[in-house]
Amino acid sequence: MFLAAVARPRYDYHRKAMFDGKLGIWPLVEDYTAQRNSANRPAGTVLTRNIASIDRDVIKEFLLKEVTPTIKRKWPAQD
Repeated sequence: MFLAAVARPRYDYHRKAMFDGKLGIWPLVEDYTAQRNSANRPAGTVLTRNIASIDRDVIKEFLLKEVTPTIKRKWPAQD
């Protein structure tokens, strides 16, 4: 599953360019280490898997750590 953020396109007068409104797409995944050996990888390898249960806390964490800094970085400056 992915979390996507978009906004209304608008002209940024400070940068003299069009702000397209595309903020980003973030995969809802977590990293973990393999506990056992496999035929394809040794133990201790860092793997990625989907987050099993997307709840309020997961969405809140992504909004605070990923989406909000991106919005502040990409959003057009105010007059």
